[in-house]
Amino acid sequence: MSKNHDIQPTGAAHNHPEVIIRTPNGEIIIDLEDLFNRKCDHPEHDPGEVIYYRIKVDGKTFDVKQHSMTGRELLQLVGKTPEKHRLHQLGHGQVEIEANDEVDFRTPGIERFQSVAKHANEGIGAASEAAPIVPPLRRAFELLPADAAYLDKQGYRWETLSEGMSGWVLIHNFVIPSGYNVKEATVAFLIPPTYPTTEIDMMYFYPELSRVDGRTINALSPHPLDGKNFQRWSRHRNPGDWHPGEDSLITHMLAVAGWLKSELGK
Repeated sequence: MSKNHDIQPTGAAHNHPEVIIRTPNGEIIIDLEDLFNRKCDHPEHDPGEVIYYRIKVDGKTFDVKQHSMTGRELLQLVGKTPEKHRLHQLGHGQVEIEANDEVDFRTPGIERFQSVAKHANEGIGAASEAAPIVPPLRRAFELLPADAAYLDKQGYRWETLSEGMSGWVLIHNFVIPSGYNVKEATVAFLIPPTYPTTEIDMMYFYPELSRVDGRTINALSPHPLDGKNFQRWSRHRNPGDWHPGEDSLITHMLAVAGWLKSELGK
């Protein structure tokens, strides 16, 4: 059972009243994102009270009565399926939730959930050793506050660069799945002037990635950037997969992680 609505706090005599919402009919709502942001433990409540858990999936708010749901059930809340979308749990780390994985909302450290399209097309026709001295991070332009906060929260070293008329974000120590020649790399994204209305497309890696099994990766090409030779992966969302207001640099990074994983299955 779920309901998609917002109810303002009316006060309650609990050990963490700031993260509890009491409805007019006496039901209790526990807001998981608020708990996470305030670094609070799950609040105690009186036995027999009806408890709802307020969760966010793809930025949409749902109050669910059950204390756990599977990945498939969470995707169903936003009209999606695990056959076409991956689901990630954000919070303490970044966890991919499989279709039959059960998420217990009573577990500390859950912030929210985000889905990304599973499949990418490859278009038509088609980490190096750390330096002894780490240079200061360059910030040629500001990212959206939510994007910057996400990168900082995940512990990435990141930079923004302007080259000609183009704006780039470079994200260092991006984890590469097992099965490639490196464990970490720098991933770069071209940020369109009209982002986030316009989608972020493709991904660029330095150093170049290859499969340890020697199999060819299709639709790759070199791209000079920041004095280095990045490897451009021609990977694109299918039409309609980018939703302004829902998709962002955050969801693009989640999609890239999925595309790298899917590549190893080819």
